[in-house]
Amino acid sequence: MSDRLNGHSDRINDDAAHVVLQSIERLIGAHYVISPGGRSAPLAFAVGQRDPAQSTVILDERQAAFFALGYGRAKPHELATLICTSGSAGAHYLPAIIEADYSGTPL
Repeated sequence: MSDRLNGHSDRINDDAAHVVLQSIERLIGAHYVISPGGRSAPLAFAVGQRDPAQSTVILDERQAAFFALGYGRAKPHELATLICTSGSAGAHYLPAIIEADYSGTPL
């Protein structure tokens, strides 16, 4: 029974990830910067099914955030979208997010 539920849950997560990415892409062009982890796997796999030129994988979250900041400065017509796992991983994005906010860089 639990295997059937887990399979159903996986499908729901996969479908939701595709909807999230489609929503972002409808609003503005997107380049995904991924620091993969277990909880962000559905989003990472969904990005992996797109054009490889649309994404960059950087394991270190702080480096990923500053890469995305630079990308946003170089290509302000695209949204550098950060994807990481939950927990403290997102906190490593904060310095670059603050810089993006102060400089008006889309991130």
